[in-house]
Amino acid sequence: MCGIIGAASSRSVGEILIQGLQLMEYRGYDSAGIALNQEQQVLRLRALGKVSKLEDLMIENKPKATSGIAHTRWATHGAPSEENAHPHGSHDQVYIVHNGIIENHDEIRTQLKNEGYEINSQTDSELIAHLIHLYKKEDDNTLTALIKATKKLKGAYSIAVIDSNQKDKVFAARQKSPLLIGKGTKENFVASDPLAIINITQSFYLLEDGDFAEITKDDIKIFNHKNIPQKREKTLIEATATATTKGSYKHFMEKEIYEQPEAIGNTINGRLGDQDVLDNVFGIGSSEAFKEVKRIQFVACGTSLHAAKTARKWFEDIAGTPCYIDFASEYRY
Repeated sequence: MCGIIGAASSRSVGEILIQGLQLMEYRGYDSAGIALNQEQQVLRLRALGKVSKLEDLMIENKPKATSGIAHTRWATHGAPSEENAHPHGSHDQVYIVHNGIIENHDEIRTQLKNEGYEINSQTDSELIAHLIHLYKKEDDNTLTALIKATKKLKGAYSIAVIDSNQKDKVFAARQKSPLLIGKGTKENFVASDPLAIINITQSFYLLEDGDFAEITKDDIKIFNHKNIPQKREKTLIEATATATTKGSYKHFMEKEIYEQPEAIGNTINGRLGDQDVLDNVFGIGSSEAFKEVKRIQFVACGTSLHAAKTARKWFEDIAGTPCYIDFASEYRY
C-alpha cells in the first residue's frame, strides 16, 4: 500500500504535495519522492525513509512549480532504496507515481528492454513510465499514451503522471486501487485518500475502475478506456486530517489500539435500539436479505485480518452463521 498525490494549481504546489504525503504516511514510509514540473525541466527529489527526509531536501532546494506529483512508498517490488523510490521517469520527460501491483511485470520488462529502454530500478512501477513514453512516440498525446499503456497492465493500479512538455497538466488512471480527484479554487488534485487534501477541499470526484483523468488548475476531464468523456457526480466528504496522523501516540499501531472503543461506538451509533439492531439499518430490504445469508466470507490483511477472526467467532456463536476468512493478497487467486 502506497500513497500518491498530484496537483495542478495557480500557486506553487511543493508544500501542498509534501503535506499531502505526511497525511498519507500511514500508507507507507519506506521512502518518499516528488517530481515538480518546473519551467525548464522536471525536478525529481527522492529520499529513503520517512517524508521528513524528503521535506529536508525540499527546504534545501527550494523548488517552485505549479504542477507535480508525489509518493510515499511501502515496498512490494524491490527493496526500500532511493533507486526504487517513486516518482519514476522515462527520458527526462514522463514521470509517474503508482500504487498497486503489476502482475505481468516480467513480460513488460522484457518487451521494454527489446525496445531499447534502460530500466534503472527493481520496481514494476518504472515500467509504466517507459510504456507511456513508448506509446507517446505514436501521436505525442500523453492521455492517449497512458490509456494504451494501461491496456498492457495486468493487476491493480492508481497512477498519476506528469509530462515535461505539458507543464500545467496532471494525468491519472485507476484500476482496482483507490484514486479520487479533489476540486479546489484555481487548483485541482488527485490523491489516494481524501484526507491528503481535506484541508484544501471537501469536493471530490470518485474515480471508478477504468477511469482516466486530465486535470489543470481550471478544469477536470474524466474519460473511459475509449477516450470518451465520462461524468462523475461531485461528492462532499467531511472529515479531519487528524484521522491519519499519529497525534500524541508513538506509532500508528498504538493509535489503532486506543481508538478501538471510539471506532466501535461510531460504527454502532444510531443503529441500535433498546434490545436489538434497528430494522433495515443497512437500507430498505436489508433485514429480509440478511435472513437469506447462508455464510459470511471475510477478505482482509493485517489488523483487519485479526478483526475478522474476532468477528467470525461472534457471528458463529451468536448468529449461528458459518464464516470463512481469506488473506486479501491471495484472494483473487
